[in-house]
Amino acid sequence: MTDPTPDGPTPDGLPPDPSQLLWVEGALVPCSILLEERTGPIFARHRYETRIALRTSASGLHLEARDLGEYQDEVAQRDLSWQGPVPREAYLELWNGLLQAEVFSLSRDFVGALRGRPGIVPCCLELTLGEARVRFDYLLSQVHSFAFFKHRSAIHAVKGLLAVARTGGAGGPGTPEGVL
Repeated sequence: MTDPTPDGPTPDGLPPDPSQLLWVEGALVPCSILLEERTGPIFARHRYETRIALRTSASGLHLEARDLGEYQDEVAQRDLSWQGPVPREAYLELWNGLLQAEVFSLSRDFVGALRGRPGIVPCCLELTLGEARVRFDYLLSQVHSFAFFKHRSAIHAVKGLLAVARTGGAGGPGTPEGVL
């Protein structure tokens, strides 16, 4: 997999300005990001499901977010479902986090032979930017291991988009200022 980041890290060790790889001649580089994470068969109060899908289109950047959790009596007390545009600053913040996690080096299947076993629920983060593609599959039980540090950082960066969904996007629904 080719790392599309221009010239790698800067001399101070920081990733390059993400706008250099996200826009070419003023146009958004085609991008899609999908995070799917959910628990397996556990007590209802600990169950959750998160799905974040981000994609570029002719009209800009579009986010679809679904976050369910904190169940009581089989009803999710946390129930977020939103779709809409993404502010430029949120998109840049996402990519700052992804580049700090060195996301283009993270393709891996952590689930492996466990896939398909009863009670095993694979999660995934899949990202495409231009011709570059990254995917890693994992289990929630692996997220806090030391070997998963960069992967966890990338997941955290994508989950930051839930804040966009919680606030209704840039300036609230229907307000185009700052929206990609």
